[in-house]
Amino acid sequence: MFRYLIFILFITLSCNKGKFNDSLNIDGKRFIIKGINYNPVEKCKYLDSKNLENSLKKDLPILKELGVNTIRIYPVNYSASLEDPNLMPISVLDELHKNGIKVIINFLMHHFANPEKAQWEIRRPLVAYKDHPAILFYMIGNEINLNRFYTKKEIQADDNKFHLTTLESIKYAKTLIKYAKNLTKKKIAVSYGIFKSPEKELLLLTGEKDENNDPADDADIISYQIYNPKDLEDAINKHHKYSKKPFLISEYGVDAFNGNTKKIDESTQERYNFKLTKLILDNAKKNNGLGGILFEYVDEYWKYRKGDLCKQETVSIPFKDNNYPDNMMHEEFWGIVDMDRKPRKTFSTLKELYRNY
Repeated sequence: MFRYLIFILFITLSCNKGKFNDSLNIDGKRFIIKGINYNPVEKCKYLDSKNLENSLKKDLPILKELGVNTIRIYPVNYSASLEDPNLMPISVLDELHKNGIKVIINFLMHHFANPEKAQWEIRRPLVAYKDHPAILFYMIGNEINLNRFYTKKEIQADDNKFHLTTLESIKYAKTLIKYAKNLTKKKIAVSYGIFKSPEKELLLLTGEKDENNDPADDADIISYQIYNPKDLEDAINKHHKYSKKPFLISEYGVDAFNGNTKKIDESTQERYNFKLTKLILDNAKKNNGLGGILFEYVDEYWKYRKGDLCKQETVSIPFKDNNYPDNMMHEEFWGIVDMDRKPRKTFSTLKELYRNY
C-alpha cells in the first residue's frame, strides 16, 4: 500500500488558468494516451467482469505488440448487486502495471434508479483498488448527456422515454464526482457523447450558460465519445473555446463491416482509424488533448440483445452522415482483432503509428 501512495505523487495533470495545457506527466515524463477500449466478452457469453483476468492472459502479448499504453475497462458487471458485486480481480491491475499499461476505470452507472446502488457501484471498486499505480484515472458515466445514466432498459430517442433530462443527468454527475473524490486521490473524468452539432453540445456540456450545471467544474478531465469524423475534428478544435479543462477522446473509430457490400471491409476501417488516430495524437503532441482511446480491441457478439450470443450479427444502427463510410454502425464488428484474435489490417497500421508518438 505504501508504495502505491508514493507512486501517485509522481503523476500530475496540468491545465493552467487563462491558457490551456493538456498534459499528463508520469515520473516527470510527458504521457500521451495511446489507448484502446478493452471489453473482451467471450463468444456465447454475456458481460462478466471476472472474465477479464482469463482474457488478459492471451491478450496482454497482443496489446504490448500493438503498442498501446492505456486501456479503458469497466470493472463492475452490469447485473451486479449489493450481495454479488462481480468485481474485476485486482490481479488484473497488478499484471497490467507489471507490463507498463495504464488503466482508465469507467463507472457506467447502471444503477441510477437506486441511489444506494449508484454510490455502491463507485465505492466497491474504489475501496478494492484504492490508488493502485496501474490506474491512470477514473471516469464517471458513459455519454451521460445521451443515455442519461441508463435510466431505461432500452434507450429511446424520444425524450419522454427517459426518467432524467439531460440537465438532470449532468447535475447528478456532479454529485457522483464529489462522492468519488472523497475515496481516491486519482483524477476523475466525466464522459460525454457528441452525436451531432458539436458547437451546440460543447456549449451545453461545459456549462457556459449555467455554471451550476457543469460537472466539469468538479471533474479533472472532460471525456468525449465521438464517431462522426467531422464532429471529432470540430470538437478537438473548439473544446478550449468553452473549457480550459484537459480533454480526452475516449471513444472513436470505425467498424469493419461494410453495409453496402455486406462484407468485411478491413481497408475502410484501416483508413479511417489511421486518419482519426493521427489527428488525435498530433493534437495531443501540441498539448491540445490528452490523447485517444480507440473503439475497440476485439469484436463483441453480445451487443445485439435479440441475437445469438454465439453468432456475429450484421444488424446495424443507422448513422446518417456523409462523413461516415456506409452510414451504418455494425456493433459486433468494431474490433481491430476478431473473436479468434486474428488482427485486421488496422492493427499493423496503428502499431506503426503508435511507434511515432
